[in-house]
Amino acid sequence: MMTPDRARTRDAVANQRHLVAGVTSERRRSVTTEAQKLIDLEGAVDRVVRLLRDGQPKHTEGASWVPSIAGR
Repeated sequence: MMTPDRARTRDAVANQRHLVAGVTSERRRSVTTEAQKLIDLEGAVDRVVRLLRDGQPKHTEGASWVPSIAGR
């Protein structure tokens, strides 16, 4: 037979276990959401870098380039 103290302790542990499980699930969802945001941001940065790179003038042999202001 279980003493009242042990029964209360067991119930308290069980209640805390449910609380921890709920918080853990919430954190897991939050981390998953943040990870997806990071993946989306990395993709956006990659697209911007590609657009910037593709928009740069192409160097061709024999082309005369005007010196930049910084090169003067």
